Amino acid sequence: MLEVRSLSKSFGSTNAISAVSFAIRPGELVGLLGRNGAGKTTTLSCVAGYLKPDAGSVVISKGAKRQNRDLGFAAQDLALYPTLTVEQNIDFAGRLGGLSLRASRAATAEVIVTLGLEGFSRRRTLTLSGGQQRLVHVACALVHHPEVIVLDEPTASLDVDARAALFEYLRRLATEGAAILVSSHYVTEVEQHCKRVVVIDQGHVLMDAPIDALIAEEADTHIEISFSDHRRVIADDDLFAVLSGLTDDEQQTLQSIEVSRPSLEQIFLRLVGVRRLSEPELQEA
Repeated sequence: MLEVRSLSKSFGSTNAISAVSFAIRPGELVGLLGRNGAGKTTTLSCVAGYLKPDAGSVVISKGAKRQNRDLGFAAQDLALYPTLTVEQNIDFAGRLGGLSLRASRAATAEVIVTLGLEGFSRRRTLTLSGGQQRLVHVACALVHHPEVIVLDEPTASLDVDARAALFEYLRRLATEGAAILVSSHYVTEVEQHCKRVVVIDQGHVLMDAPIDALIAEEADTHIEISFSDHRRVIADDDLFAVLSGLTDDEQQTLQSIEVSRPSLEQIFLRLVGVRRLSEPELQEA
């Protein structure tokens, strides 16, 4: 449903992205990871049509012509009318997305309840906190039930409840057939909520794989076995093989088994490396 083909974009002498390619099928919720300056926002802006790539193409819904109702996009920068209420902003976005007046009002009421916006739905957006504005901004991208959803850092400044409500809604939309791409700096939430991850660094795609398969292939499971005599055995092996190798005495004194798999964050850091900020970067930050 969303196919990105060899996207490249430069700003002057700086190559922001080079030959970026990936595809997202209906029903997929995919995470896009990369550190600052990796090319995530440039990629998403090209996908949404905000930037014209120097090379490559984007195909949405297997058609050459992009329509408003096919795509829901929430950029990093908030795009709200500050003097309109939450309800009015979302309803206006629904109309822009191609919904009729009646359908837009019904969809607005639905997304307000789903994302927990009822308590401030009639307040002007300029009176809201940053996190509340972010959630309304994302709601405007979702209200018209687009087939393809692209969200750039949608959980930035959201509290725990709002993050949970948003991802619960995104999972529901995925089960209904939407193709969803979410960029984030929160690697743990990508691991928790997404099935696939695309890792981008220095403008290139480093990895595009199912998260469970990536974790299983890239690193071993860590097993720690404790005994009643305070002895511990630590192994990176198959649990069945470890248990089969225990002696009768060890089996009698077995107290606990802890099995932990590596995290996506560990794999991500191994892929992109650990970069320390230089002194000029620290001053700019």
